[in-house]
Amino acid sequence: MPPARSIAVCAFGRGDARTLGLTTYRALWPLEALAQRPDFGPCRFISQAEVREAMRTGRYAALTENYDLYVIQRLVAPDTAGAAEFFGRLRANGAKIVFETDDDLTDEHRWVGYGEWLEQTLAHVDAITVSTPALARRMERYGKPIYVAVNRIKTGWFTEVSLQAERLFKEQLVVGLVGTRTHWGDWHRVLDALKRIQREYPDVVIAVAGYNPPYFRCLGKQLVEFAGVPFEIYPAIIRQFDIRLCPLDPADPFNAAKSAVAALEAMAGARPVGKRLGGAIPVVQRGVKHYQRVVAHRHNGIVVRDEDWYSALAELIEDHALRRKLSVNGLRWVRRHRDIGNAAEWAAAYKQILAS
Repeated sequence: MPPARSIAVCAFGRGDARTLGLTTYRALWPLEALAQRPDFGPCRFISQAEVREAMRTGRYAALTENYDLYVIQRLVAPDTAGAAEFFGRLRANGAKIVFETDDDLTDEHRWVGYGEWLEQTLAHVDAITVSTPALARRMERYGKPIYVAVNRIKTGWFTEVSLQAERLFKEQLVVGLVGTRTHWGDWHRVLDALKRIQREYPDVVIAVAGYNPPYFRCLGKQLVEFAGVPFEIYPAIIRQFDIRLCPLDPADPFNAAKSAVAALEAMAGARPVGKRLGGAIPVVQRGVKHYQRVVAHRHNGIVVRDEDWYSALAELIEDHALRRKLSVNGLRWVRRHRDIGNAAEWAAAYKQILAS
C-alpha cells in the first residue's frame, strides 16, 4: 500500500509572522511544528499584506496552490463584498477552511468591533479552532465544529532569547505587568497594592510593558515603561522582570474566555538561578479558572484574591527562597506541559476536519 499523502496546510495571519504574538502562537509555531511531522507538509504562512495584494490584482495563484487546509485569522479574510470570491478560490481544489481565534470576537460581552464581520466570515468556513474550552462554548452559536488547541510555547526559542538579553536592573527587584489596553479594568485591581509597595519597598522597581493606563500616573517617575516591541525580541522584555502580575477581573465575562498565555510566557522567561539551575519569572495571578489549569499555588506561582495582592507581593519580595522555588518549578512545568512539541492537538484537529 502506498504511503498516505502528507497534509498541506496554509495559514493566513496578521502582519509579519514573527512580529505579532497572536500570529506566532496560533499560526507560525503550529505550522513550524507540523512541517516536521511525516504526516504533514508543506506548511506555509501567508501575511495579510499578501492576501490583500492578491485580491487587489486578482492574482490568486500564490494563495491557491494545492493545499488541503486553509487557516484564517481575524482581519485577514476579505470584506463582505469580496468574501464569496475569496473563499471560492480557496475551495477550488476541494480544500477545507478553518477559522482560528484566541479571543472572544462576538461583541457579546465586550465590543471589539468584530461581531458582524465574524458572523459573515464564519458562514464560509468548515470549522473553528480556539484556545480554551470557554471560548469554544462562546463560538457554539455559529453552528460549526469547534476544536480546542491550547496555547503552547516554543520554550527552546523563548528561553534562549530571554537568557541572551541584557538585564537592565542588575541590583533591583522588578515587579512587572505586560498587556494591552484591553486590561484597563484588570490592572486597576492591583493599583493600591503597587502604591503601598512603592512606599514600603522604595528599592523595588515597578514596570509596565505594552500598555500604561492613565491611572498609573500616580506611581510617578518610579514607574518604568517599556514600549511595545516585535514578538521576536519580546522575551528580552520578560527577562527584565523578577515577578510578573497577571490581574484579571473575575466578574468580567469577557475574561472567562481568555487563555493563560501570560503565565506561560513568564514561566518560559528563563534566567540563571544559582550556579547550576535555570528558572523563570514567578507569576502572581488572580484565581480565575483558565489560570488554575496552569498555576499551582505556591508550586509554580501564587494565586490570590483581590485583597491579597499586597501581602503576596510583599512575601515574594522578602522571601528569596520562595521566589527561587517558584522560578525553578515554573520553567520545569512549562517545558514539560506546554511546549509546542509536534503540535499534536493541531494535527488531530486538522485530520478530523479533513475527514468530516
